[in-house]
Amino acid sequence: MERVPAYLVVYLLKIRKHSGEFGYLKRRLENVSLERAVYEKSMLRELLDLRLIALSDKEDEIVFDPLVVEVEPGVIIHRSVTENRVSIPNCFTLLARGHYLWLEWLGDGAQWLVASLIGALIALLISA
Repeated sequence: MERVPAYLVVYLLKIRKHSGEFGYLKRRLENVSLERAVYEKSMLRELLDLRLIALSDKEDEIVFDPLVVEVEPGVIIHRSVTENRVSIPNCFTLLARGHYLWLEWLGDGAQWLVASLIGALIALLISA
């Protein structure tokens, strides 16, 4: 299986406790910049491709730079800029690989340890 990049591991550790929580991603991204929301959406897609999480089919939409803003009650501003929308999944679920990712690292470490021991044994036998 493909290795998981460090930035995705950090992101997964941040969001994993909210697995199965409806609306969490929308609440998380409502008060961030458009750029940050797009980054997180792409990281979710990468986690999905690596089979660490599953995403719900239902999506929530976050509007950035809305065209109509109510500044105060009764005071509405109409902007002439383009409003940006980002659709994100309503919910995500942590899959088995995402839950037991640490076992992959443990297995990789064990392989290196065994290879090092075999190399040391061969070097010891050759020098004797």
